[in-house]
Amino acid sequence: ITRRAGLDITDILLSALKRNDSLTRTLLPRILELISSTNELETVSTFELASRTYVEKIALFDVTTLRELMKNIIKNLMVHRKLYTESDIKIYNNLTAKSLSFIKEAIESEKQECAIIYDSFFDVYDCNNSDLYQCIYVLATMRNRIGLHSSYYSNMLTRSDLLERVYAIEDFDVDASSAGPDLFKLDAVLMFFIEYAANLLELHYKKTVDFLAKIIKNLKSENVIHSHKILENCIAKYRNILKSIPSSVQSSFEDWCQRLPLEKITLCVIKQYPEKSSVTTVKALSILLSVFESKPILKEVENWHTSILSNYHRVETRHMSFLTDCLTVAVRYLTDADVKSTILEGVNLKGVRNERVGIKFCTRFIHVLVPFLNRILLEPGLEECCSILDDIVRFYVRKRSLDASEVLILVDKLWPVYEARTNFHQKRRLLYNMSCLPKKLGPDSNPLRWVADQLASDTSRECKTSLVTVLPSGEGFSACYAQFASSCLPATLAEVRGGARAALRAALDALATNGDLKLLDIVLTLADSDDTRGWWDEAMACCAASLARSERMEMYEAAYRRCWGGLTLGVCQRIMVPLLRYATPAFCERFFSTTIQDLLRKLRLKPKVSAASLSLYHKCVVDRIRALTLLQVAFEK
Repeated sequence: ITRRAGLDITDILLSALKRNDSLTRTLLPRILELISSTNELETVSTFELASRTYVEKIALFDVTTLRELMKNIIKNLMVHRKLYTESDIKIYNNLTAKSLSFIKEAIESEKQECAIIYDSFFDVYDCNNSDLYQCIYVLATMRNRIGLHSSYYSNMLTRSDLLERVYAIEDFDVDASSAGPDLFKLDAVLMFFIEYAANLLELHYKKTVDFLAKIIKNLKSENVIHSHKILENCIAKYRNILKSIPSSVQSSFEDWCQRLPLEKITLCVIKQYPEKSSVTTVKALSILLSVFESKPILKEVENWHTSILSNYHRVETRHMSFLTDCLTVAVRYLTDADVKSTILEGVNLKGVRNERVGIKFCTRFIHVLVPFLNRILLEPGLEECCSILDDIVRFYVRKRSLDASEVLILVDKLWPVYEARTNFHQKRRLLYNMSCLPKKLGPDSNPLRWVADQLASDTSRECKTSLVTVLPSGEGFSACYAQFASSCLPATLAEVRGGARAALRAALDALATNGDLKLLDIVLTLADSDDTRGWWDEAMACCAASLARSERMEMYEAAYRRCWGGLTLGVCQRIMVPLLRYATPAFCERFFSTTIQDLLRKLRLKPKVSAASLSLYHKCVVDRIRALTLLQVAFEK
């Protein structure tokens, strides 16, 4: 039977064990031990299932059993596991985290001190058959998962020869392209130095800093690419503690850079055909330059951007990532003036139609150059280049940047130039992309003042309809929405035809997106205008379903107030019912707790029928229908 099949059988067995305490007490600890010794894809999920069962049935086990189980699991994690591939490493990392979290939970359930977990670790470590890298990875994960006082860790690290063995490590920098274990070695070392940074600096400051310098100096490019996140975290950790990167570590990075074959890479850029080793080297250099505070003197890379500008359009698509990495490195050595001259390349070529070499270049590598563009596009002489604005905004939208204040300022300041040099559809496209950013332009910004002017002008209904979807929400835009309604929307739903159809759809789309209260009021007015049936019934219900996800009480209150205005059921059926139906039960409970008395009061009203009070009677009947409709939704929820 294979190990994978054994895990499948174990899943079935675990379900049966839940119903038999005797078998659980006998078999479950051994099952957990065996699972922790495997390295299959299903290992982690099966271990989670078994560990949950153990915690649920923990009353069946004594402390001695738990300690023995803990020791055996830790042993399985530390004693020469075979980690040959990235998949092996990923499974091992996940299993280590799950195992230690389970041990911590079980120890705490038994009211034991978590320090005994470290005792078990050193019991296994002292057996002299454990793997050093797996040991320090387990120890690092313990620090991450099991919180004890910092002073405990300082004492714990001096309990054995472990630190001396770590500081003596030399072989984590072997060729990463040949096998998997060396990738794990570097990760394990870096994890250990991250988790115990403060303790290591306190115990052995010089040894710790020298060891970090040795790591950086001997890094292979493959290691940098594979471990870039954890490497970045490690350097950031020590920078934060020491307030700067130690000079010896910085010097090691500079030594590493000086050994790079930059002339060979430059030839690859010019020839447009990079070798594999050059691709890896440039990628690693790009990563490390982003990690370290200062950049070493690398004269060779200062002209890479001009070579890329001349050749990028002839490079095969599969090699563009190499040029991107080269440019990422090169821009760290460029000034604003260098980038400005690049942008202006070819803009004013006489006799060459539509030749804008620099602008096309910036558009292609916008993700690399955008920090420069945010600054230099505001400088005089770059009016011809305002078309790059579209690409900059799209970059921020794709990036889903939470802080897009730079691009908001840029668009606002460049708008007068952009407006004069673009047509209506280009401006509308830019504004639509701006509306996708988490931060919005204000009502006093140049672009949105232009929108307000368009809505108030004699611009066609089609153009106004396309603009309403780019407006943000807020009181500052109420006048814009009112202007749109007066010029583009009819007074009643029965009159919705022709261009008004698109205008109503646009209003509903905008409301579903931004939830503006003024726009909601406009839609509620239309919904209440008459009971004519049409496509708008489903469209309004879909809009209300989108609004329901936000669960904004002020929207529900506004719709509820409008339910009782006229003699139609439009607001109630088209807006209020979908709002409630798509809200969570908890939110509906909150809403009805504030309205239930009003609904019951309306049901108790019984006006007398007479010729003089016919309209009042009609209103009472409609109100009772509304109240019963809403109460039906309440009971359904």
